[in-house]
Amino acid sequence: LFALGLLIVGILLLVVYALARHIVYPVSLMSRAAHAMETSRFQPSMLQSVGDRPDELGQLARTFIRMAERVAARQTRLKARIQQGNERISKLFSEQAAANIKSNTKINAGKQQASELELAYYDALQRKAAWLRQQSVAARSQGSNKTP
Repeated sequence: LFALGLLIVGILLLVVYALARHIVYPVSLMSRAAHAMETSRFQPSMLQSVGDRPDELGQLARTFIRMAERVAARQTRLKARIQQGNERISKLFSEQAAANIKSNTKINAGKQQASELELAYYDALQRKAAWLRQQSVAARSQGSNKTP
């Protein structure tokens, strides 16, 4: 009777081991693969042994691998589009900066011209004022010469 009990326990242990090897281990690999996918460290080789199986777990692993490959391809395309967008934005900023510099240069040139015109006008007014003073002095001196 004791031997029969040991035999049954031994058979149960073999069944448990077989179930663990056949079901629990592949599910554990799938769980690790999912975590690796979450942290961007997934490699298809992580599920190769499960994917080679002809059963539902093998189908699940193959589907997971295809999904991961599609996600990786989509991420690559998105990163490329983001890079293109960043380059386009940088180009637009550079063009805008160049336009601002050009505009500021024109504004400064306009201010310089206005300043030069103001100086020229001021010089002309000073010359006219000096000429009017000379005329005034000359007119007074002629007026004082006529009186005896």
